[in-house]
Amino acid sequence: MHLAEPRDGLPPLLDTAEAIADGARRLAAGHGPIAVDTERASAFRFDERAFLVQLRRPGTGTLLIDPTGSASGSTVSASAFSGSAFSAAMDQLGRVMNSAEWILHAAHTDLPALTTLGWRPTRLHDTQIAGRLLGMGQPGLAAMLEEFLDITIDKDKGRENWSARPLTTDLLTYAALDVELLHELLDIVLPLLQARGRLDWYVQDCAADLRKARPLKVPTWTNLKGIQSLRTPRSVAVARGLAEARIAFAQQRDRPLERTMSSKDIVALAKHPHSAKRALGTRRMAKDLVAPARQAISHAMALREAELPAPLPRSSQGYPDHRNWEDDYPHAFAALRVLEQQVEQLAEELEISRESLAVMRQIRPAAWAVSHVELDSCDADDPVGAMENELGSVLKANGARDWQSELILNRSVPVLIEALTG
Repeated sequence: MHLAEPRDGLPPLLDTAEAIADGARRLAAGHGPIAVDTERASAFRFDERAFLVQLRRPGTGTLLIDPTGSASGSTVSASAFSGSAFSAAMDQLGRVMNSAEWILHAAHTDLPALTTLGWRPTRLHDTQIAGRLLGMGQPGLAAMLEEFLDITIDKDKGRENWSARPLTTDLLTYAALDVELLHELLDIVLPLLQARGRLDWYVQDCAADLRKARPLKVPTWTNLKGIQSLRTPRSVAVARGLAEARIAFAQQRDRPLERTMSSKDIVALAKHPHSAKRALGTRRMAKDLVAPARQAISHAMALREAELPAPLPRSSQGYPDHRNWEDDYPHAFAALRVLEQQVEQLAEELEISRESLAVMRQIRPAAWAVSHVELDSCDADDPVGAMENELGSVLKANGARDWQSELILNRSVPVLIEALTG
């Protein structure tokens, strides 16, 4: 069955202080978890903040919230535009949100925008995590709704400019459908996880994503993609100047960084600092950024040697480039191959993706660490214990959940010991 519009009809957009305060009261009168989604406009704006928040709760229905305070109606009372009134209404809504459990799909994409609003649930449910642990890879919402509810919805407007006003009926309908069925979907997948003995895995993964959730931050020049490839201080100074000019320009005008000037172009210019100002005209960039960019290059070139920034380390991961391990660090290479093979085989047996069990940023540091365990000289003559302690601690330090660590340790430790002592 194809669902083209909300079953209870399309709710109005709440974009005034009075409307949002009323919505908060209605949401508080509901019961159970709150289904949540956001629509953002990072392809059109500076960051990933929310320009629409969709909420649904039993006893309340669906609420469509404009968190920007950009009321779209021409007959709205003056009080609706009051900054303090709007902030108070959003605070009232936030208190309700912060007192409830949430249901999201792919929560990691929405939580930065939601925590930027000051919102955080008492507990997180993520239907994408459930789908992943049920062997669906990294499923989209539409795929899970079709698989478990035999319902299809359109998913063709996620990249629209959600910061534009007014929002059309088609866009609001699309947004409302993103939370329409989350409760029903969760009610189906949780028993399936329980039946397969994976409900605790799900709980751990959801809790971990919630712990990691942080509000949006303004990027710094050290976040510039590719800056670690610059190896001379003068090049780094030029890149720093251009990156900072780009950030200031884009933030002031609320534009995406990469559409203002690409990171690739900044790094390319910085690699040849003495010709950077001359080559600036060959790069695509916002017209009004040309003068600040020229000034940034001039300032970087005028710095004395003692004032230049040091090149950023190529890696802060604490171990050498893994591409050199086979020749230079054979024990680490052997450990890496064992862990890769065991994780791959285990994931196949569990019928989940390898990434659901462990990712390379966890496997590589673990392989490097266990390759240095002195198995032949353990004071306690307990090579298994020594390997388990080292592998478990490194996996945990790199974000592995208890269920993942337990499975990997049980499967890998004997094979690691054999590979490193044979």
